[in-house]
Formats: sequence, structure tokens, C-alpha cells
Amino acid sequence: MLKRVILESPYAGNTPEEIRANVEYAKRAMRDCIARREAAIASHLIWADGGILDEFNVYERMVGIECGNAWRQVAEYTVFYTDRGWSNGMLACLAQLDIGHLPYEVRALDSAPQVPNATTFLSPEKLNAAHNDDSPHSPL
Repeated sequence: MLKRVILESPYAGNTPEEIRANVEYAKRAMRDCIARREAAIASHLIWADGGILDEFNVYERMVGIECGNAWRQVAEYTVFYTDRGWSNGMLACLAQLDIGHLPYEVRALDSAPQVPNATTFLSPEKLNAAHNDDSPHSPL
């Protein structure tokens, strides 16, 4: 039986090339999930990269995040793929999982997984900004 998981990896980028590289990385991460007998959902590949929602529109970005979060109640855990670092959205998700004591794994495909340290975590102000940021593509 396949496990249902939510896949988190960076989507945003400062250039179209960086976004394309992040999308390709997310696809590789999806293949890794399949190899692990997991049925992963990656909302950023569906709603943002799929052209359904506009990642640059603050409201539509929030709708996409909410759509992804709706799957959390049926997912067994969340997996973070970190070779390309941690985005604000990934850190916000991690903080929510920690607050709710929900299970997750940190993984990497090409190197050791990057586990955030205490200075990496978002403050409540930054957590709120991660969800309402007008320019979600800026680095941390």
C-alpha cells in the first residue's frame, strides 16, 4: 500500500531559470517518493507551475497554500527536500507542523539533508510575512 505524503521543496526563484531548476528538482523528488512507495502531492507543481494559480499574485498564492494544506488531514506525513535550500513557504510549513506536532521527514537527493537550526526558523512576524509577502521570491 502506498503512503500518502505532502512534498515540500522550493518553488520560488529570483529568475525564470531558478524557478525551472526548482521545478525540475521537485519532479526528481516526486520520483524519489514513488521509489519509496509514496503517493506524493506537490501543490506547487499542480497549482503554481501548472498555471492554475499565479504565484506572483498574493491572494492566489495564499489560495494555493490553503489548497495544499487541505491535504494535510489525509496525508500520513510531509517530506521536505532540501538540496536547493529552505524557502519561506517551506519554513512556514515546518513551523505549522511543529506547532501541531505533525510528522515530517527532511530529505535530500544529492547531499545531506539540510535541517534548519534555531536561527533559520521564522519568527511570528516572519511567519506571517511568509504567508502575506508581496514578493515571495526573495531569498531568506
